[in-house]
Amino acid sequence: MKQLIITIAIIVAMITVFVFVDGKVFNHYDVFQRVQGDIPATNWKPTVSVPTTKLITEVKTAVETKPIAEVKPENNSAMLVDTPAATLVADAQTEKKPTAVPVATAEEAIRANEDALKLLIEKEKYTQPKDIKAVAEIIIEDKPVPMAVPVLTPEEAEGASKAAVRFHRNKAIARSFKALIHKIWLNNNRIHYILSLLPLLFIIDVFLFKKKKQKDNKVIEYISLPRRIRILFSVSLLAFGILVFVPWSVYFGNSLEFPFIFQDFVRWNLRVLTISIVGACIILLLIPPIISDYIIAIIAGLGFCVYMQAMFMNQHLGTMDGTGQAWSEHRIFGSINLIVWVVIVSVPIIIRKKTPSLFSKIVSTTSGSVLFLEMLATVSMVLSADQKVWSRKDSYYVDYSKQFQLSKEKNVVVFIMDALGSGFVQKCFETYPEAKEIVKDFIWYTDARSNYFMSFPGILHELTGAFLAIPAKNYDEIFDKTWHSISAKSFYKQIKDAGYDAKFYISVSSDIIGEPDFYHEYFSNIDAKDITYSIDYKRIHSCLKKMSGFSSAPYFLKRLFFYEFDFSDGIVEKHISDIPQGNNDAVAYNPVFLRKLSLSGITTDADKAILSFFYTRGSHPPWYCDEKCNNVQEPLDNPIPTTRGCFYLLSEFIRFLKEANIYDNTAILLCSDHGGRVSQYQTPYDMTFMIKPFHVRKAEVSTDDSPVQSVDILPTLLKTICGDDADFKDFEGYPSFDIPNGRIRKVYSQTAEKDITNWGVQKYSCYNEFNFVSVETFSDSIKSENFIRQIPLIEGKTK
Repeated sequence: MKQLIITIAIIVAMITVFVFVDGKVFNHYDVFQRVQGDIPATNWKPTVSVPTTKLITEVKTAVETKPIAEVKPENNSAMLVDTPAATLVADAQTEKKPTAVPVATAEEAIRANEDALKLLIEKEKYTQPKDIKAVAEIIIEDKPVPMAVPVLTPEEAEGASKAAVRFHRNKAIARSFKALIHKIWLNNNRIHYILSLLPLLFIIDVFLFKKKKQKDNKVIEYISLPRRIRILFSVSLLAFGILVFVPWSVYFGNSLEFPFIFQDFVRWNLRVLTISIVGACIILLLIPPIISDYIIAIIAGLGFCVYMQAMFMNQHLGTMDGTGQAWSEHRIFGSINLIVWVVIVSVPIIIRKKTPSLFSKIVSTTSGSVLFLEMLATVSMVLSADQKVWSRKDSYYVDYSKQFQLSKEKNVVVFIMDALGSGFVQKCFETYPEAKEIVKDFIWYTDARSNYFMSFPGILHELTGAFLAIPAKNYDEIFDKTWHSISAKSFYKQIKDAGYDAKFYISVSSDIIGEPDFYHEYFSNIDAKDITYSIDYKRIHSCLKKMSGFSSAPYFLKRLFFYEFDFSDGIVEKHISDIPQGNNDAVAYNPVFLRKLSLSGITTDADKAILSFFYTRGSHPPWYCDEKCNNVQEPLDNPIPTTRGCFYLLSEFIRFLKEANIYDNTAILLCSDHGGRVSQYQTPYDMTFMIKPFHVRKAEVSTDDSPVQSVDILPTLLKTICGDDADFKDFEGYPSFDIPNGRIRKVYSQTAEKDITNWGVQKYSCYNEFNFVSVETFSDSIKSENFIRQIPLIEGKTK
């Protein structure tokens, strides 16, 4: 009785504490999160107010209405369009005229149903039920607009009446329940946090319980202190390892790689953890000890395996960048890995069988110790995490709604296609000769080399012309120094002075180019706005499962968790108050980019000359695009069809330019951020570099073997736009048309801070600089004569 009273008192005390804690501490948004921009959030409001949206949805769900086209309003009093309320909001935000939609509140539905029942009685007088209409109203921009309600048949009317009654009854019950919750001042967040403390209560109860020495008492044997401790520790070790320690370590170790923040998944994570631990403990307590002990032994063994795998046995994995893993090349390692798992799982089972008296102490002590290490490491990760994982602080957004808006006068378009290496292009032209006709007006630089062999800082370098030559304190300082370098300021100033409007359509994650706060002053389609975010929690949870499974599973099972999607796309989407939803998508995937181009076409209503930067996924693995830039279900085994699809995308863009009669006065630069990582075709530095100047028509593509590099992109654009007026004194590169003989080129390779992290994503701390003249003599080994120096990326982090 004493233990029961103490336990109840603790529960009451915890509930009291959480009830009276300020609700703001636990406040969060299930779907939308607001970020403060220049416009105060309190002044923001939707263009359209639809106060009865949920009610409408409920009624219309319960009632199958007639097709709207069948309803013929008299005197054209209302326009009948089968448009859901969500679409109405989107249309209103595009400043369209208010559109009438079928709307009926519960009361209006009942009235309409009564009219329909009267119709049944007066069959002789009315023979066409659909000529009878009821009229409701919807509030659009504070003005009532009459809406036509399609009349139901008598059978539908009777069903609708019953549905309306059920709806009102359920609404009353829900209202009563909410009132009860409100009276005791609880909300879902507080309830969740109280439930999250159940494992703690379980632990407290374990230590409060005093085992009575009654050997023949089966009840005491079922709930004895040693048994509850080994159940709790073993279950917690496995659950905490899979659901918290492994995915959190991957997330915090690579937080800049993910578009979502910690609070987007932590509540779901802890909720699943709580349910798993409490549920498993209760079930195991109900199973006879002779059986449950062996289950506990297996659970404890798996918990040890997860810890060992994540910490020490993931050293043979490649970079998790979408490139397929060579699973067959590590069969020996995979076999050893599997043997280790079998041994670790077998040891607790053998101990239980051979020495039952020591089983409880060994399992409890070992599980508790490893669990303590995991919890300590997790706390350390949370405390040392980058500040960006806690909240979104964007002040600027990129407007993609006019992505294909150009000028009738002059335009310069830059395509940066990820991993489109020159070796891929060469093989593509050999396999698909017709692809070469697409670029017949271009100059193809066949000896082009990128300065970096990864997207970070490759794309950042191409947009700014700056190198990472000085160690920074953190990543924000890297982006700040690069975007505000002398070369970046000089380029964008000269472009502006030449009368060009620079547009930015580089849809890559912020860890590659930084947040818009760093470069908003250069591009006219970046502005400060009030922003909300819609979050796809289902994809976040899927991503966490992949992360946990890939890191903690034995080698032979990792392929089941290998990700084949781009977790940076579509999980978190920005919504700006005055830009229609769906028209501001940042698209990089080749088929989606082409689809958007086909739907919107190219417009020529810009009032200034345009310089637009476009980014697409190019030939980056996995290769899900075919020759016509169509999506395929299974990834292709080589990049050449996808490369052909890149040129198909380019050909469609050129076709639209010609249809708009602006092809001749549009210069196009096609480049990649680096080469592809398939050694069969090229090295990672073999980039693509092609340019079509203004007013050029040729019979076939011309080639140039000048030793160009990605550092030459901005000078080339400057020469194209400004001609002889361009000033190149602030640039390390040259215009591709004027590359000097014997030019010394720079190449930077990254050195990993640690070999491989838990999910196979490499983190780099240093850059090795190499200088070379001849490609034949180039080697990026630090022992080669090309090696110059090593540059730390972050201060204090060196190999």
